[in-house]
Amino acid sequence: MSSNAKPTIAVQLLDDLQPVEAYDFADSRFLFVQPEMGLFYTRVMARSTMPAHVHQTAHQFSFIVGGKGSVEIGDRRIEVEKGMCIRIPAGLSHSWHNPGDEMLEYVEAKIPARRDSNMIDFVKDRFPNIDDRQLAIDL
Repeated sequence: MSSNAKPTIAVQLLDDLQPVEAYDFADSRFLFVQPEMGLFYTRVMARSTMPAHVHQTAHQFSFIVGGKGSVEIGDRRIEVEKGMCIRIPAGLSHSWHNPGDEMLEYVEAKIPARRDSNMIDFVKDRFPNIDDRQLAIDL
């Protein structure tokens, strides 16, 4: 960054962000997306399970901000609660379980495992109607 350049400061208000993925069992919102990573807020609904899925090229780091539940990563099951941070390596199947009456909420960072990955391109390919405001680009 040149000495005259000012860093971009971005502030997102969670209530302003629409879910980009919404199912009966969970929803997810983009907080920030940059070429090298994405930051998301995800909720698993009460008495629900997010089915097993794999992020082939992205490591996922999930910080639990509310509720209790468990995550299955590969053949391991880990009980989770507010304040815990979980790392899910790229390529491992994982699913989230919320048997309780409160939502299980977490903030997750997905960081591509390949140098040529670009999270913004990935998100725009997957959600073609998303705008830069939802991605916190150039706020």
